[in-house]
Amino acid sequence: MTDDSHTALFIALRSRLHAAAQRILISNDDADDALQELFIRTWRNGHPESSSEQQRAFLYRSLRNVCIDFLRRRTRIERHEKEAVTYRYTDPVEQIDNTDTLEAIRREARRRLTGMPLKVFELYAFQELEYDEIAQILDIKPEVARSYMCRARKIMKEQCHRILNGQ
Repeated sequence: MTDDSHTALFIALRSRLHAAAQRILISNDDADDALQELFIRTWRNGHPESSSEQQRAFLYRSLRNVCIDFLRRRTRIERHEKEAVTYRYTDPVEQIDNTDTLEAIRREARRRLTGMPLKVFELYAFQELEYDEIAQILDIKPEVARSYMCRARKIMKEQCHRILNGQ
């Protein structure tokens, strides 16, 4: 498969691949991220001597593997959240106020964010982890974690402006 046939076949099957990924991952953003990962894997591991049917099978098999990796990461994140340290407050009223505020922010973030930006935002904002730690948990590079956090900040900043301006 030449570089052009890599791209041509991927583009021809993109909508079907996206639908398959979304059936597995549920989230549209996760499906987009899975397709991005699939495209990279296709470029790295494509076999030029393969027939069209073999190339198509490679794409779907690779997509399934990418989706499984995403689901494993999601499980790892959920497990990490359960093990997270909770803060102890001396004043019970302060503890209730802080817990209510954090829960309100979490609910709003979950309404506005999806997929990896939500995961990175929660780990950074609520678990107070550094980008290196987030990258290790999510099995991504620290630069990618920063990129997702930038996307999440932008969305949450817009939401805060709407709330403060009474919109």
